[in-house]
Amino acid sequence: MKSKMKWAMSFALLVSMTLALPLIQGGVSLKDHQNHFNASWYVISPCTGERINVSSSWNFLIKERYDKNGVVYVLTHISEQGSKGVGETSGIQFNVTGNDQDHESAYVTLDNKIEYTDRFIEILNFISPGNEYNFKIILILTLSGVYNPQTDMWETLEVKQFIERAECH
Repeated sequence: MKSKMKWAMSFALLVSMTLALPLIQGGVSLKDHQNHFNASWYVISPCTGERINVSSSWNFLIKERYDKNGVVYVLTHISEQGSKGVGETSGIQFNVTGNDQDHESAYVTLDNKIEYTDRFIEILNFISPGNEYNFKIILILTLSGVYNPQTDMWETLEVKQFIERAECH
């Protein structure tokens, strides 16, 4: 019984120290903001020359960290939540999968707002039924805008996409 009590007290002390650690290390304050956005775009299939209309959905997480001197540190993460493509004339449906290959970010904070630019290089695979019309693209996705953490809203947001290369499988 004493060893269980000792273990419970040790565990409680460890948890309380872990929770207090950011305060001990300089009073870091934390804020997280998650936004969801959708985009519609198209790509020309390198296999058939057909226009493929794509609808995409992303979650975008912004993590703000303020140290005791008021300096802000911003971390971001974007995750694709799913994309589908449909051939404009053939009606062929594509499941779109992919991942980031490279990621660059730049942030400036002014007037309690975050001016943000993020550039991703994505490799996206377009998978057709029966794998007959599969292809992949290398996409450069750039997000830029001004985010207001007080309102948890984008004041401006621009999404640009550029297809660097497309190839049949």
